[in-house]
Amino acid sequence: SCIGSSCHESTLGLITNQVLVSGPFPALDLIIEEGLLIKEGAEYKFAHDQIQLAAYSLIPVNKRDCVHLQIGSMILKHASKERMDSAIFIVADQLNRGAKFITDEDQKVKLANLNLRAGEKAMSLGTFSSAVAYLKSGIALLDMDSWARTYSLSLQLHSSYAVSLYSIGQFSEIGQAASKIIVSAKNIGDRLPAYLTLIKAVAAQKKVAEALQIALKILGELGEPLSTSSKTKEERMGILLHAKKQFGGMTKDQFIKLKRTENPDKIAAMKILNEIMVYVFYLEEFLIIAIATRMMHLTLTHGIYEESSCAFASCAFFLVDFDREGARRIGDLALSIVEMLHVQNSLPRVYASYYGGVHHAIERTENALEYHMKAYDVGMRVGDITYAVLNGYFYCAKSFLCG
Repeated sequence: SCIGSSCHESTLGLITNQVLVSGPFPALDLIIEEGLLIKEGAEYKFAHDQIQLAAYSLIPVNKRDCVHLQIGSMILKHASKERMDSAIFIVADQLNRGAKFITDEDQKVKLANLNLRAGEKAMSLGTFSSAVAYLKSGIALLDMDSWARTYSLSLQLHSSYAVSLYSIGQFSEIGQAASKIIVSAKNIGDRLPAYLTLIKAVAAQKKVAEALQIALKILGELGEPLSTSSKTKEERMGILLHAKKQFGGMTKDQFIKLKRTENPDKIAAMKILNEIMVYVFYLEEFLIIAIATRMMHLTLTHGIYEESSCAFASCAFFLVDFDREGARRIGDLALSIVEMLHVQNSLPRVYASYYGGVHHAIERTENALEYHMKAYDVGMRVGDITYAVLNGYFYCAKSFLCG
């Protein structure tokens, strides 16, 4: 009854430390005969929820959490590495119920690690509410000196917690979680996930201007300040043409050989620029151009990054209205980056920009259909729902137009 409405016999074997053979729990046979339990294959189930509640009520209230702790400890002790992977949610649930009885700091750290594993697995399965609960439980087990004593664990728990909060739309709590990381993390690389999650959370609340200000502040600290002053159409055209000219005399082979820097500040700047570029369309078109061309300049001076593909695709999108050949060449470079770096996370966005906004001006429309479908499939697989749906829209609209 402590496990839930059902329990696999292998789990009971771990709790009782019995070697499983045919019919390992004869004591349960009478209960099955009485109709209180149902056995389906290797699974024991209570015949009704009220029966489970009645059985659970037999445990004194003041001892229930202790029983849960004992059950979790037994499973943890006897489970193999392979079995532990499938039983991790049960173990974490049981131990968390009895966590108040754990006084040894090393044991608390072990349980915090277990909650991290459970939280990350829950996120991979898309059960984000459960992930929030596990990660929050893990953080609660850390002491005041955890960032000094168990830095990596503290960083992973807080970073994953912020992401899981974003995934279920609890934006109001993300600021506090992200702030803890920003204050405690040792370097920009460790702070970066918190920055990105914070920007996304603020933008998701339709506070794009505020999200932009956060990004601009970070970029300034990274030595990549970005001007947001408005530009005329002619000035925008000049900026785009200058960016194109920087790569105009470069062959594709020369381009892909650009050496990538390991400078963490530049890597962080590229990721911040790439994140905010998604949202500033709703503020000012020029900002997208300013961000894309800055990213192209960073690519030229510091080498190719995964995010470079999005910058080149965006530049091609704006170039196509007045320089189709230039847009094609810049767009080809974006596609080269996707292919060279096997970029899956950026592929839906790059394909939406290039095949949705450039390709139709230089090629037959039907030739883009397979790429939009591929981008839709990849986007759904990697979790980029926005650009997956956009590519799906392009596919349907172009299919209709092509007959």
